[in-house]
Amino acid sequence: MTRRLAWTLGMVGLLASACAYPSRLEREADRAFRRQAWDEAVALYSRLVQQSPERLEFQTRYWWVRLRAAQTHLLRAHQAERAGDLERALVELETAADLDPTNAEIQQYLQDLRQRLKPAPTPPPAPGPTLQFTTPPEEVLRRPITNMNFSGAPLPTVLKSLAQVLHLQLVVDPDVPSTPVTVQFADTTLEQALTQLARNYGLFFRFLDARTLVVAPDTPEKRQRYQDYWMYTFRIEYTRAANVLQVLRQTLRLDYVATDPQQETITVVGARDQVEAAARLIAQVDVAPAEVLIHMDILEINRSLLQQYGLQVASPGVPGVESALQPEPKIQLDPGPILSRSDFALVNLPSLVARLLKQSTHARLLQSVPVRTVEGVPGRIRFGSEIPVPQTTFVPFATGGPATQPITSFIYRVIGLNIDLTPKVHENGDITIQVIVESSSVAGQGFGGAPVFSTSRIEKTIRLRPNETSLIAGLIREQLRDVIEGLPGLESVPLLGGLLSRHSREREENEIIVLLTPYLVRPRAPVQYQAIEVPAPSGGAPTAPPSIFPIPQPPTPPGDREKPPR
Repeated sequence: MTRRLAWTLGMVGLLASACAYPSRLEREADRAFRRQAWDEAVALYSRLVQQSPERLEFQTRYWWVRLRAAQTHLLRAHQAERAGDLERALVELETAADLDPTNAEIQQYLQDLRQRLKPAPTPPPAPGPTLQFTTPPEEVLRRPITNMNFSGAPLPTVLKSLAQVLHLQLVVDPDVPSTPVTVQFADTTLEQALTQLARNYGLFFRFLDARTLVVAPDTPEKRQRYQDYWMYTFRIEYTRAANVLQVLRQTLRLDYVATDPQQETITVVGARDQVEAAARLIAQVDVAPAEVLIHMDILEINRSLLQQYGLQVASPGVPGVESALQPEPKIQLDPGPILSRSDFALVNLPSLVARLLKQSTHARLLQSVPVRTVEGVPGRIRFGSEIPVPQTTFVPFATGGPATQPITSFIYRVIGLNIDLTPKVHENGDITIQVIVESSSVAGQGFGGAPVFSTSRIEKTIRLRPNETSLIAGLIREQLRDVIEGLPGLESVPLLGGLLSRHSREREENEIIVLLTPYLVRPRAPVQYQAIEVPAPSGGAPTAPPSIFPIPQPPTPPGDREKPPR
């Protein structure tokens, strides 16, 4: 007996000492803390916090070593900057910002360093289709006109005089009106003179070659007769071709434009100025969007509380404290002189079980999900299962008859946690996120066995800086059950029913907490927005002077140029 007691006490002491002795991971974290290896200490204490979230000392040391590690990386960034290594300083600063995102000094220093390392914007290449148009040489358009005065001269005479002075061959359409013109050209160029006449008298010009100029009224019939039409196919790289097609039709009012949704191409047919305007507009619309990485931590908290109390008639397998009132098997009855044995009846009294139970659970499930997407495109995350939902429609038995025949089909609805994130990047680097968080579950059955859903939904728009964290909470679903069990007829008796019945109250609460931290992976491509000269719509009066001046273009690849028949 003494040996067994000594062995038992020894085992208890050994277990107690083993529980009090720190684990291997805790010892490694303490050694890293004493060596001031802050990065290693952050990694080790992070593991300790995940393993034992209830220990506050791990939480305190984890945040403390994060602050010390951030200050260490900030000091290294200053040293790298003094040494002239700005790339290394940027890496150290980004690490410090991740460790201590609330430090305003680190954030400002990081923003300034990024501005210093930002490359100077290079001017984009001249937008436009790779087509070679017949254009006059630059020296012809820039020939000066020193002094020419016309007072009431017919318009064809003015045009011929300009052509003779500048050594050009002129072809005047017979429908050009002989309108008297009073104008003075002094210290101007041929380009300016032609633009002025085209605007004032409704003309358009076309160079057949470097020395031959055609002048005609600006009408659809004359343009169709003298003007060449070109067809060019643009490949859309970064956006959808259908969106670009809608922009072209609404702004340039093109008559002949089509798209191929599979190849993401747009084909434009029109005059030279229309194709040029379409090329400039496509170059400003089809740009590379910014790319964003959103780090999302999903925390699900489940709190349930179960309370049971009261007395319950015992049955096999019922847990609780049993208090049975049973007679002794060998009971001796001595009636005495007054009572006889026939005056006694022995019965087994029912066993009663005392129910005193309280159960509380606090479950936490943490998931870390990175979502990488481009601005304007939603990133969708689904956690849960798909539930079939019946959908009934009525169709007629015969054509033209009443819709009386039911046809039932099934659609699937995702039940669980659904999250949609749509980012947008601003010019100053801020990131706006449109967030939709929906938590749903099956709450029961409705008419015809159709499922009934319980849904909690949050829609909000937040604007954050890179590496800044936002918390979204409030998706709470609560269920309360109250059950009373007892003998039939007695559970409703005051006082007695409360003593001889069992009460069960269960409360379940689920809450979803989402942490969002955006990171800018790639900024938006730089775009220089410029005014675009809109050509006159076909069939209407000109709203702007026609484009007759050359635009430098790269050589046309073989097969890209195609001219439709006139």
